[in-house]
Amino acid sequence: MTNSASINGLASGQADCGGVACDTIPFEMVPLQDYFVVEYPGHVRSTEKVLRSLGGEGKIQKAYNSGHNELELRYRVEDPYSHGIQGTICPDDGLLLKVTRTVRRKKHRQTNGQETSDTTAEQVVRTATEVCGFITRTARFRSLADFQLATSIRDPLVKFGQAAQTLDVNRIATFDFDAMADEAGLLQFPQVFGPNVAKLPALATHYDYQQSSQMAPTYIPKFVDQPAVAVLMHRKRNEGETFLRCTTDTSVVPDGPTPAITRRASNLISWVVEELRQRFKERPLWLKHDLLHLLTAEIETRGQVVSHALPDDPNVLLAQVAYTMTGGPWNHGWLRYGYDPRLDPAARYYQRISLRLASFIGQLGDRADPDRAVLLTSATPANTPIALPFTTHPVRRRLNLLSVEIGELNVPHIHRIANLDAVLLPKSTRPSGWFHPAIHQYFRRYLIERMRAYFSREPSPHPPAHDTETEDVEAEQKLVAELITRYEHDRATRAASRATVELASLPEDVAKNVNSKVDQLMQTLEAFHDVPNGDSPDMDDEDDDFGDIYGSDGE
Repeated sequence: MTNSASINGLASGQADCGGVACDTIPFEMVPLQDYFVVEYPGHVRSTEKVLRSLGGEGKIQKAYNSGHNELELRYRVEDPYSHGIQGTICPDDGLLLKVTRTVRRKKHRQTNGQETSDTTAEQVVRTATEVCGFITRTARFRSLADFQLATSIRDPLVKFGQAAQTLDVNRIATFDFDAMADEAGLLQFPQVFGPNVAKLPALATHYDYQQSSQMAPTYIPKFVDQPAVAVLMHRKRNEGETFLRCTTDTSVVPDGPTPAITRRASNLISWVVEELRQRFKERPLWLKHDLLHLLTAEIETRGQVVSHALPDDPNVLLAQVAYTMTGGPWNHGWLRYGYDPRLDPAARYYQRISLRLASFIGQLGDRADPDRAVLLTSATPANTPIALPFTTHPVRRRLNLLSVEIGELNVPHIHRIANLDAVLLPKSTRPSGWFHPAIHQYFRRYLIERMRAYFSREPSPHPPAHDTETEDVEAEQKLVAELITRYEHDRATRAASRATVELASLPEDVAKNVNSKVDQLMQTLEAFHDVPNGDSPDMDDEDDDFGDIYGSDGE
């Protein structure tokens, strides 16, 4: 138990020391007053100048109330080119102590009437302390002060500048620029460095530089089972690959994931990866949105949470069993490791036909089923028997493009033509894949007309030639022959026109000989293919509006 009398004795400054009165530590109540302290980095002689260098009381109050925790100090307030020192406002839990020092001197009168003061033995110093309140926040200036290059006031250029400001015509007219330069053309008056404006704290403190977290090196293991090394996170990319990407110009496709990709499989669910691998056994090429839709349905069937089963980046999951190809007819498709569509003619069914249908893109999105956001099946309108020419909703809506897979087209006419050997090229090309360019153009025009008929609810006024859904093998074979023949004839005509332009710069005898050879070649082609000389529809008319996004046709 504590004796209340002892507490009262301590509060009054007296204590019971065995019956003898003795002094104790002063006991005072701390006022409930909060203070904001500024550690000024300099010798304070005038409070007014200090406040002016800090921007005044209003700026200090604004810095205290704002959440930026910064206060600026300018030693040379009048100089607009003076750079300020940024101070940091940080929380504090100290006490503000007011110390009053009083010095009394005893005066001695000598016989001659003069007064003297003994500053050593007869000097009495008294110190009084008072606790004013709590320090909640403190502004500290621990950054280096800025300094500038100054020029001597005796420099002729400085005098010339002063004359220009005061419009002293006589000094400007008599100013001699040649006298300022030596033989090397340099000024004889060197620049003078101004003094370094440094802070003058009461106590010596070190330069407290705090490195940014983005610049600070982080010690992490560079690879698995290796010691940690210093790595700048914002300057060094993660060496682990997310997925493999190939183009139509890649000579050899990857046959499996890299070790960096395999290491990422530790965070994936094994049965999800196995389910994905089974999908690629069914068919070698998929689109990302199709796979995610199927996996989402399978996860929901098993009663699991989709966000827990699938990673945040789907490419990490897909890269375990497939790679992606950019450009060409298999653009943005994911292919099974080791499968090269450029070597398999059966890959023509996975080719995608892209159309520039800017006016139909929005309508297609409006007509889609809103309950299915990934793999959508477009319903046939109730007021018209015209059906959409594909079974699944197109997915490539980026850049005003529609992209559909030939295997997904709900058009038997196109499927029968795609099965003919006459439409195939000996080698896959980037613009049209395995199909002849004439057949590829026909497929595109056919889809454009079917799309127009679908959205207008009326039959197309310009249907494609030989547009029929009934199976007629001979008619379709004849159509393919006519399309290819017409395309080759048009290409030869364009080549001949370009050759004619080039012949203009040749000698007359050489040009005449070449022209005769070209005429003979054209007559041979016309006789061989029996192509009429009448007007024929231009196969490239639609390219102005719906051009091939994979480039011009090869010649």
